[in-house]
Amino acid sequence: MEFLEIGGSESLRSYWKMYLPKVLLLIYVVDSADHARLPVAKQLLHQLIQNNSTLPVVVLANKQDLEGAYCITDIHDALALSDIGDERKMFLIGTHVAEDGSEISSSMKDAKELIAQLVLETQIVWGNQETLWTVPRGAVTARPSPRTAALAKPKKDFGKHRCRSVIGTRPPLVDFGFPSDRLLKLSEPKQDPVAYLQQRPHQSPQWPVSPAALNCKATPRILELSRPKAVHPDFMLAREVPTQVTHAAISARASSRLQCLAEPRVRKVTCCYDNSFPESVIRPVSLLAQKAIPSPRTLELARAKTVHPNYIPVRDAEWPVTKAAQHAVATPRIVELAQPCKRPSMNFVQLNLDAFTVKESAMKATCSARIQELALPIKR
Repeated sequence: MEFLEIGGSESLRSYWKMYLPKVLLLIYVVDSADHARLPVAKQLLHQLIQNNSTLPVVVLANKQDLEGAYCITDIHDALALSDIGDERKMFLIGTHVAEDGSEISSSMKDAKELIAQLVLETQIVWGNQETLWTVPRGAVTARPSPRTAALAKPKKDFGKHRCRSVIGTRPPLVDFGFPSDRLLKLSEPKQDPVAYLQQRPHQSPQWPVSPAALNCKATPRILELSRPKAVHPDFMLAREVPTQVTHAAISARASSRLQCLAEPRVRKVTCCYDNSFPESVIRPVSLLAQKAIPSPRTLELARAKTVHPNYIPVRDAEWPVTKAAQHAVATPRIVELAQPCKRPSMNFVQLNLDAFTVKESAMKATCSARIQELALPIKR
């Protein structure tokens, strides 16, 4: 496989579209810990692949080992990958690389196998389509060595032996897709208990300390700052005031007056209406309050506030009447219709046989389009 790495700075983004038509797979690497640049990465990714709907895309969410890095679900939402993964093959893998490069994480191995599988699938040619890289004549007429012929043979199929694995068979990379919420929750690292975080030693791997920091000698200033602050000399702890009870008070018997005063006060007047007298007042006013004479200050405060001189009251809507309507004379029919309807009293039952009779002229009448429109019920 041939890889071509192009940077993501602004000066190099113009070269992206020059190489995009000739590639088999696009590997888009983002920084999971750099939250501010994720919106820019989302915009550039959507612009890059908007004209190629079949190009497979593999997004590597790198630097997952750093503190504050977004998880896989947050990266998926930040880049809006659900909008580009309907018609194309799209994969999202969280990766991280050690600083010294001595250990390769399992996520990098999975990404390597996935990329190899996608490249092999894309290189298959169907119909009369030409490959991107032409095969030289020497490679066509070359004879493979015994070693190459042995490696080219298909692997033996052990499926007919029905061997069952304890852990379970691994799903093929062809059907690899975005994991479910349950798998993402189970893949998150477990958090340490609070008791361990409070009592863990300094040799714990969660406190990485460089050899220079372990072997350094603290200066007098650092030693002075590392000492705990002393309590102020005038500081006094909170003291509880004890209540001493004498033996005479313990053995004494309260009088009837003390027992009466010790009982809780029962308020008969409450802020709720009584069920039997709903028209009674909530708080009764005493006679002294009714006969009291208010002071000039109370009268001044009781007055209503005056309206601002520039205040304009709310005016009702006006309908202008034309001069022809003002000088019009009502016909007898309009005068008859303007009179209020006289209905009989409802205190007794009255039988009116002519209440439901319809005239012959009304039965033969044809309604106009306006009347039919007004007869339709209002749709709310």
